[in-house]
Formats: sequence, C-alpha cells, structure tokens
Amino acid sequence: TGTLPYSIGNFSLLLQLSLSNNQLSGAIPDSIGGLGQVVALNLSHNNFSGNVPLIIKHLANLEVCDLSSNPGLKCPNLVRKCKTDCQ
Repeated sequence: TGTLPYSIGNFSLLLQLSLSNNQLSGAIPDSIGGLGQVVALNLSHNNFSGNVPLIIKHLANLEVCDLSSNPGLKCPNLVRKCKTDCQ
C-alpha cells in the first residue's frame, strides 16, 4: 500500500521494476523518467490514478511496460510501448 515516491527516479541504473499487485495509489510521478536504463516496467494491478507521465515514451530502453488494471489511470497520447486499459 502507499504511493510511488518521487525519489523512484533516482534509480537511473535500474533495469527492471515490478510493483504489480501492491495496492499502490495516487499518481505515477514524472520522476519515473529518471529510470533511463529500465527495460521492464510493471505497475499493473494497483490503484494508480491521474495521467500517465508522457516521459515514459522517452525511455529508450523500455521493452516491456504494463500499466493495466489501474482503474483511475488516464493515458492521453501514450505511445504503444505500454500495455494499458486506460480511460
């Protein structure tokens, strides 16, 4: 439970981040763009809300991205990099 901290972006060398099914809520912080080396990002099956940060589409190494099953998440103009079921 809880939120994804802004400091998540400090892990610039992280290759994989899987936080699915953790009852996380609130917004996905823009600092997620600091994960410059991330190849796999899974934030599915939580309670994230608000807009997905568009910075995600600039994560050049991102190959697998799952943001599905977050009922309040909105994905305006999100590139096809991420699996979503956004509003």
